[in-house]
Amino acid sequence: MFVLVFLFPQILNWVIVLVSSLLFGLAHTYQGLWQGVIRTSLVGALFSALYIIIDSIIPLIILHFHVDI
Repeated sequence: MFVLVFLFPQILNWVIVLVSSLLFGLAHTYQGLWQGVIRTSLVGALFSALYIIIDSIIPLIILHFHVDI
C-alpha cells in the first residue's frame, strides 16, 4: 500500500486499498481461491482500512500474529 501511495499520490485512498488488497490476495493463490485469494484480499482490505484509521502498524502486527496462530 505504501508504495502505491508514493507512486500514485493523485489516486484516492479507497482505490489504493482495493488494488493493494487484490494484489495481496493474488500473492496467496497457492492457498486456493477461497482461502488464498478471496479471504486474504478481504483481510488485506480490513488491515489497510484499520491502518488508515489508527495510523499505526503496531496493532496490526499484533492482530496478524493472532490471525496466524
